[in-house]
Amino acid sequence: RNRWTREDLAAFKGAEMPWPKKGDSYFMDFRLRHAGTANHSDEPRPILYLVYSRTWFQDRKNFDIQSPLLITREEYERIPQEHKSLFKNAQPSD
Repeated sequence: RNRWTREDLAAFKGAEMPWPKKGDSYFMDFRLRHAGTANHSDEPRPILYLVYSRTWFQDRKNFDIQSPLLITREEYERIPQEHKSLFKNAQPSD
């Protein structure tokens, strides 16, 4: 999988390069090439993603190297029924 430098990304004609400051926000959609950069500082860089999509959609283009969520059956059974649909792609680790 390719990792891009700022210089690499700047070479994309017409590309928008958001460099948000602390407290900023921006919107993007699944059609965009996501090329987040590494945090080279000594401070944590928390990022909050709020995703709105159809229930059947899975973003396999931007998130293809992440391992699936592993959860034991015991942990799964402790999830309230109204939230279990959020874990439909989790894989049992028993």
